[in-house]
Amino acid sequence: MRLVPISFVALFSACEVEPQEPDIEDLEIADLDADADTDGELYVRKAGTSIWMSRELERRDSKTGAAVFVLRGRVSRNLTGGLGFVADDPYGEFAIQGARRFEVTWPVSTARSLVDGVDQFVRTSFVPSSDRPEHLTSRVVIRPRLAELSGSSRIDLTTELVPIVVDGVLVYRGSGSSTCEIAGVAMDASGVVIAGRATDTTHFEYDLDPEAVLAIAETGATVSIRVVLANGSVVAKVASLGLSIKRFGITPVA
Repeated sequence: MRLVPISFVALFSACEVEPQEPDIEDLEIADLDADADTDGELYVRKAGTSIWMSRELERRDSKTGAAVFVLRGRVSRNLTGGLGFVADDPYGEFAIQGARRFEVTWPVSTARSLVDGVDQFVRTSFVPSSDRPEHLTSRVVIRPRLAELSGSSRIDLTTELVPIVVDGVLVYRGSGSSTCEIAGVAMDASGVVIAGRATDTTHFEYDLDPEAVLAIAETGATVSIRVVLANGSVVAKVASLGLSIKRFGITPVA
């Protein structure tokens, strides 16, 4: 897998000529912390076709009032249709939003697999072209991610929550460090206190189960990381918790 930089690009109108660029087929965000407070789009290109996707998934209320997560995308060619799926099953509702724009949405009630990091495929179909494929399939992998961090400068937090298995159970692990020696750590998530633990004198970690991640992301609530220092003082950092693309590429899956 090849690491390439994130591209932030201007909108193309239907009449503009797309610049000729080399293929960028696969993108892995090696360090979600690198642009932790930057919104934008991720970009890949294959077979004369460019695809952009919003880095952050939007949380939105649907027409029925139920919360949904929304992945927004756009392409360099006119769309005729599309499909969201995992393995051999449809997953995510694909909708064309304009000639070259689309969305894929997941109700929070069905988004557990998405949060667990399943390979999510998005097939896009285009107006036929003599020298370009009629269909392309993108692959995205989603991660829970902290954003809008504020609070004590004595604490640094990694923004990506990493999925790991502990005693046969999947959890999402966050981590951080302090400039001072640590005596204790706790996270307050929507009024629920979750104990953390020090991994050495200045580093710590904490775990959230996927259902807690979904509940926090659904409500848009903030989380608070409180660190008790060895001198008895307490410092804290506050952040929002949402979903973000970790990997994005064009795949040979049909």
